[in-house]
Amino acid sequence: MSTSNLTIQTGEGVMKVFKWITVGALIVLGAAVLLYESKWHRRFVDATARKPSGWAGRQLYRDPKPHYKSFQLVMDKLGLTANDKFLDICCGGGGLLERALQTVSQAAGLDHSQDMVALTEENTAQAVAEGRLEVRQGDAGALPWSDATFDAVANANALFFIPEPVQLFREAHRVLKPGGRFAMITAAKSNHIGLFFGPWRSSMTLYADDELADMLYQAGFTRIEAYSPDGMHQIGYGVKK
Repeated sequence: MSTSNLTIQTGEGVMKVFKWITVGALIVLGAAVLLYESKWHRRFVDATARKPSGWAGRQLYRDPKPHYKSFQLVMDKLGLTANDKFLDICCGGGGLLERALQTVSQAAGLDHSQDMVALTEENTAQAVAEGRLEVRQGDAGALPWSDATFDAVANANALFFIPEPVQLFREAHRVLKPGGRFAMITAAKSNHIGLFFGPWRSSMTLYADDELADMLYQAGFTRIEAYSPDGMHQIGYGVKK
């Protein structure tokens, strides 16, 4: 074998070794980046949406303009009256409660974020001072109220983060009086919804209309409705017999 051929073969061998070392390094680096991004992503989703907290969470929910339409859709569905006692499960910064308190005499709110409880109390300070509103920190799957306490219950823009939605619905059903109404709104399950929710979409669970209706049925509701009116919002409704 000539010296030139040996040199070429040696060079090719070195290049192969270098190639595999590079591939291995990229795999290790990629795994590290994915781990870092998943931790960062979870923290981002929690702070801004799933469990809003800190400066960012408070600013986003102090005046949640993107949720105005969904709040109105829930209000229209419930048809609140002055005699209704109302509960908002996962109340965020209290935007839906503020609207409900323009009609109802008594209301309550629950959120698992202490920062959101504080923000709701800040945004509804007059109603809290007048004894018209009670806000608690707690678990949507284990509501801290007795059976048959409320005439109307709502859940807005949170179901996609709830790990056990049927349990939330069962609790909503439990705290309603006979004849009480439950209305909820979440994101519709559609092909383009990810374009709107961007970095939050991968952490969201969305349901087809028939899946939502079945979960409401499992929770004990009657007169069930589940529909997506505009490709963006999904509405669920039920009545306690």
